Amino acid sequence: MSTVMRARFDQFGFWLEETDTYDIRSPDDEIFDFFDNPRRRVVFQAVVAECEEKGIPPPHLPDRTLIAIRSACARVACLSGAAEQMERVQRDMEDTMVLAGDGSTAGLLSSLLLSRCFVDGHG
Repeated sequence: MSTVMRARFDQFGFWLEETDTYDIRSPDDEIFDFFDNPRRRVVFQAVVAECEEKGIPPPHLPDRTLIAIRSACARVACLSGAAEQMERVQRDMEDTMVLAGDGSTAGLLSSLLLSRCFVDGHG
């Protein structure tokens, strides 16, 4: 997965939906314009076969249950507007170098502190 795709995946910009393979789903089809290789289907077994042909040990395949849970979380995040809020906080964080003395950046600080608590496992 490219760095750009991984960032969008982490921000719930898209998710994998199991069919006989995995379809990449997103509420915003324009997301595929930003990827180097905008395939809309993932076939993990193809990677295993390619590795075996090259004599390389294949990677461990992701657990189907975990992919399904991640997919459900991403759909909820997108439908509830949480993914958009996460994207806004990320954008504000990149644009804000110094917190404002008037308190106008308090919401950004609060969001960043809360997200850090969950990342560190204290939430």
